[in-house]
Amino acid sequence: MSEILKARETSPAMSEDDVNLWTKKILTSAGFVSISSGKFDEAKTFFGQCGIKFEEVVKTLLKFGKIPSRHLGVKKVEPIEEKFAKRVAPENGLKYFMLNSLETITKTSSSLICEVYLEMLIFQKEKNLLSRAIDEIYFSGISISCNFVLSLFQDDEMLFPKAKLLWYFGEHEKSLKHLLSLISNSEDNEENSKNEEIEEFFNFILSQTSDPAILDIFISFLDEIIVASPELAFRIIKENHVNDKIVMQKITKSRPLKIRYLEFLVEQKTAKKFVFEELFKEYYKDKNFRAFLQLAENSETWKFVKARKLIDLEFGSSVDGLLAKCAVFGEAGQLKMAFQALISGGFYHELEEFVFRRGPAALTELAKYLIEIDSSHAADFLGKFGRFFDGKAVLNLLPADAPISQYSKLMRAISAASTQRKKIFETRNALLTETLLTIIDDIKDKNVMIERSEENWKNNKCKVSGKRIEDDFYLFPKGYICLPSAAASAFVCPLSGSLLSSFSAAQKSK
Repeated sequence: MSEILKARETSPAMSEDDVNLWTKKILTSAGFVSISSGKFDEAKTFFGQCGIKFEEVVKTLLKFGKIPSRHLGVKKVEPIEEKFAKRVAPENGLKYFMLNSLETITKTSSSLICEVYLEMLIFQKEKNLLSRAIDEIYFSGISISCNFVLSLFQDDEMLFPKAKLLWYFGEHEKSLKHLLSLISNSEDNEENSKNEEIEEFFNFILSQTSDPAILDIFISFLDEIIVASPELAFRIIKENHVNDKIVMQKITKSRPLKIRYLEFLVEQKTAKKFVFEELFKEYYKDKNFRAFLQLAENSETWKFVKARKLIDLEFGSSVDGLLAKCAVFGEAGQLKMAFQALISGGFYHELEEFVFRRGPAALTELAKYLIEIDSSHAADFLGKFGRFFDGKAVLNLLPADAPISQYSKLMRAISAASTQRKKIFETRNALLTETLLTIIDDIKDKNVMIERSEENWKNNKCKVSGKRIEDDFYLFPKGYICLPSAAASAFVCPLSGSLLSSFSAAQKSK
């Protein structure tokens, strides 16, 4: 470089263009020498100084086989330097290329470079980076040869990136088949991480459902997707608001899957009547009374199902069946009939748990029923649960000649509950009083802005402007109110001009 500059000074025959040309040539050669030495940052500096683009460097390395590629487009490349580029070791050429970010690759907008980059990622089995690269290239609008990239895949380890590539290039059915194969072959310990990627991609697919053809293709595969991974399929369906009835029509291969989907909809707090009705039917058909009971104890269920339509069902003599019957009869307002079946079967403990889950009203009803039919069990029940139900209603039903010792537990429970309620009310009142006193102190000592609704305003006038206040206003420590626009500052008294902190202190000293 110094020789060129000296020659420029001593030889008028060397023009400025000649100097620039030689400078560029030397810096370009220096860049390739730096790549040979593994000094990649230094190489970037040299190429940057002479205006050589990253794309040109990579194409030159490709031309001389320093980045190993099967791409046929390499033959058409015109190299920017030959002597020193040919001396670069292939491992250094590949490192120089692959150390660049995905953003740098896509900024070239070069189909050749993007395709070779994907080729290198496939060769190195970089699944995650390959998947990201396919996304970036697709969304950057760079046109690449799908056939070339697809020809590079050799095994099933890269199914997900391959499925993405196929989808982006319009091969939708092939893409979904690859995804299905990937879901089906997922190992338990890998399933979650794989499914997260697949779920994200399915969500992308269904974001395009404004195109009826895409939705039709997805629906045609829905049955197989559900069989392969029900939980994944259901989440995708929910996230993308796929019509529930369409899904039900597609679940034809397995009743358990149909039931699981209905359960999934209930878990997602669906407001569709047919879901609850169908699930009750399926549970009853399988005599799965435990699941039937769980659904019956879901408070949302009875917003959509009428219990009186189920009271004629035959629930059998098992404890789960009798409890399911109890739940139905309870919702239909016929708890006593439900109690009879469990008591006759000797299921006292299960009955107690059932009514306890249903709260004070059910506990009170059972207490009344036991007093009528079985005084010994009634005394035990009242002693256990007396503090949870209406003691007055039960006390009035006790036999006049009942020994006090028999119901002493009930009396103690009612007394304890009464004392506990008293303490709760006293605590609430104390907290409310404290809160009100704090608010009053704040109003006395601080500027308060009160927001007023248009429906509930009074004809008050601003102390400063005299205008009627129909909107938000300030309440100042002396008790007057003022429009925000009439106050010079929220922290200064608009009448006296004194700071509110000193004004507050003067008030306290009085």
